Amino acid sequence: LPGLLVEMDLGFIFRDEGVDQSIPVWLFEFTAMNIPAICNATGIMAQFVRDNGIGYVVGDAVEAVRVVGDIAAHPETLDRFRGLHDVAERCFSLRASREIFQRTIAGESAPVSKVGNGA
Repeated sequence: LPGLLVEMDLGFIFRDEGVDQSIPVWLFEFTAMNIPAICNATGIMAQFVRDNGIGYVVGDAVEAVRVVGDIAAHPETLDRFRGLHDVAERCFSLRASREIFQRTIAGESAPVSKVGNGA
């Protein structure tokens, strides 16, 4: 799988309305490989992409085509996502998950701040 992902510039995830209480594992895979995601504006997936600055959230197919066209015309706009792997390590890795779990067990509140990708 990493051999395929390394060739990608963008990842696409479009879900049916109502499938809004989960985050696809693909978002974590894309982030770990420095691939921004384009997803539709449904549920916590869209909020997760927005909050973590890991891609684009579009309202419909017309907007998706526009975003892809803009990227094709100006591929340098993807440069702001070069740090996605660092976001994955810092926020979504096993180490980060353990730290959150340990804080939770200790009764400390986990930070709910936006992570950002350095863009």
